[in-house]
Order: sequence, then C-alpha cells, then structure tokens
Amino acid sequence: MGPISSHLTILKLDFITGLMSPRTVKFPITALQKLTIVGLTKEFHWSWYRDETPDTAIFASLIYLVLVYRAHSPRRATSFASLGLHFSRLRVLNVSKALCYHTDFYSVFDHAPLHTLQATEFRRHMGYLSPNLIRKAGMFISCLYMEPLNVRMTAMNLYTDILAMSSNIRTAALHFIPLTPISTVNWFVLQTFFLRDCGISYSSIENILMQLPKLLRFTILLLPLSQSSRYGITTMDMDTSDYSVSLSTSLQTFSLKSSRGYLIPTFV
Repeated sequence: MGPISSHLTILKLDFITGLMSPRTVKFPITALQKLTIVGLTKEFHWSWYRDETPDTAIFASLIYLVLVYRAHSPRRATSFASLGLHFSRLRVLNVSKALCYHTDFYSVFDHAPLHTLQATEFRRHMGYLSPNLIRKAGMFISCLYMEPLNVRMTAMNLYTDILAMSSNIRTAALHFIPLTPISTVNWFVLQTFFLRDCGISYSSIENILMQLPKLLRFTILLLPLSQSSRYGITTMDMDTSDYSVSLSTSLQTFSLKSSRGYLIPTFV
C-alpha cells in the first residue's frame, strides 16, 4: 500500500467487516477532521496515527470522532490517557462501549472544546463518565446497554449524580431512566429534553419542570411494561394517574408517549 496523502481530512475504518489491521500503514493526522473507527479491541494500535513523535498523537484539526468498541470486554481495563492522544479542537464525540476497555476514557477529553457528547455504555460503567465533560457539553446523549438488575445494581440512582451537576447542556437525550426518586436537576439552560424507555410519575414531571426554567421541548417515551420490572424501572399506570399537574411557563412542546403508542394528553 502506497503512502497516504498528508491532506487526508476524513477517515473511516471498519474492523468488524474483516478489514486487516494496517500494521505497516501510518495515517497522517495533521489535516484529519473526521475520524470514525468501528470494531475496536484492545489489539487496536493508535501508533498507526503517530506522525513524527513515537509517544504522542496530536489530532490538531480533528473536530468529529466516532469510536465503536466491540462488545467483548478484556479482563482488565487499560489506561486511555497513557496512549498520549490529544484532541485540542474536538467538537463532537460519539462513543460506544469504551468504558469496557478504559475506565479513564472520557477524562482524556476534559480539555477539548466539546459541544456534543454521545455516550453509549453499560449501566454498570456510568459512574466513569467525566463530570467535566457533562458540565461543559452543549448536547448530551446517553444510551445504555441494559443488564437485568442484581443485588449491587439498582436503577434508582442511575442518573442522580449526573442530573445534579451544574451544566451548560442545552439539548439532552437520556435512555433508561427512572425519574421518580430524582430530586435535583441543575441543567438550568436546558431547552430540549428527550427521555426514552423510562419510568415516570406526574409528580416527578412537575418536579423536573420546576427546575428547568428555560425548557422549551420535553418528550418522554415510557418503557414497555413487559420490560420495566426486568430492568428495575417502574412505569406508572397511565389509566389512573392524575392529569392535573402544573407545568413550566417556558414550555412550548410536551409529549408523553406510552408503550402502546398513543400520546398522553399534554398540559400546555
């Protein structure tokens, strides 16, 4: 394989489809702006992206990064920070299952000017998300790979710490969330909120809205009843709940969708 142009701006690699590892190839990264890698494992070598220095890789122009790790987890997590990677201009980070391999993964991006963070991780790893990233991100999307509850895992405090962090998030989408016990939400500038596969009560809707003075759009998709007990999330009885709840005066659009597919009456 011949040399790759130093003006390379977009690179997509898919190791799930059987692409051979380019062990003898060096990808120039000086001009690289978008990088997508699917099928990463512990055997992946970031040395393929080192230009001149052997111990660091400086992605000086990279603004968009997608990393999808394979589902299989190594027996022992390794340090992502030790790889010497730098992302000084990164704006969009979309990652799946990175915490299976590196518990310090997200902290590497603490100093990047990140706007959009999409993290798809197993529920048991959520505690390793970097608080600094959540505080400064403008858009936060959290999708969870769910496992059935056991003695050590409960859904009750899954997002409690995250929602309690003071943050500049303006758009958020959270997956598998039990809202009932959550009392504090410090995302004061949040404007768009989407909750998917969650348990909910009207009192918790009211409590959340009281703490989001700038919220404009709020959408809730309830977890199907057939799955709620399996994952420790209680879905309210839509036929007996009290609809008389006071909503924020800033809210423009509100929808609450049940597992049957119909929309619960809005209160705006």
